[in-house]
Amino acid sequence: MTDLYAPNHTLYVRNIDESIKLNDLKEEFTKLFSKHGKVLDIHARKAMKMRGQCFVVFETLDSAIQAKQELNSFVFHEKPLDVQFAREKSDLVLKKFDKYDPEVVKKRRRIRENKRQGISVTIPKTTTMDISQQVNESLGTTNVPQQTQQIQQPEIEIQPQTTQNIQEKKKESLPTKPNRFLFVENLPKEAQKVMLDLIFGQFEGFKEVRTVPNNHSIAFVEYDNESNSTTAMNLLQGFDIKNEKIKITYLKV
Repeated sequence: MTDLYAPNHTLYVRNIDESIKLNDLKEEFTKLFSKHGKVLDIHARKAMKMRGQCFVVFETLDSAIQAKQELNSFVFHEKPLDVQFAREKSDLVLKKFDKYDPEVVKKRRRIRENKRQGISVTIPKTTTMDISQQVNESLGTTNVPQQTQQIQQPEIEIQPQTTQNIQEKKKESLPTKPNRFLFVENLPKEAQKVMLDLIFGQFEGFKEVRTVPNNHSIAFVEYDNESNSTTAMNLLQGFDIKNEKIKITYLKV
């Protein structure tokens, strides 16, 4: 089964026996999931819509990936657990690992609450004038007439365009044809092969990760077909590893 969402610290667990008391569930899940790493939080609620499901938040991404691999379909109280990555990071993870903005968290909570109550939220459109005003305010140039804000542009030496140059540029600008091999860039030095195997191995058709000696920032990933490599690329594009957002493209073959 292909994952719906990219790997992250938070797991979404469902198909839990609804007869288990909330406190007992948290205690048992803490013991069960802690075998794979430090658990920061187990979020379960008594509300009817949340029965039979909960969220488990790990301290590290590796722990979450390993727990998902080991505990998906694990029989718990005579029912197989369905363990998947959560759609979005928990507020706890945002606060602990990312740039924490209380207003963003408040908005997320309001949106979730509105969805539960069936309220639609209309977001006002931002006009070009609004954006210009925000930029000017950030630059300290509010109320300055546009015609007086001239930018000194550097002189650019224009090379004559030959047919050969144009053809070469067109060739360079063409996107690489989709295939089963992926080229991964902007990897931090902490992203060792074991971690990459866990991250990319979550997707159907995964075959192997090949790292490059003396260059930790790139790697090559192989899947069994183009469709599976495309799924992995789309879901992991911009994935954050140790505050570095990875870039994934098809390998030129």
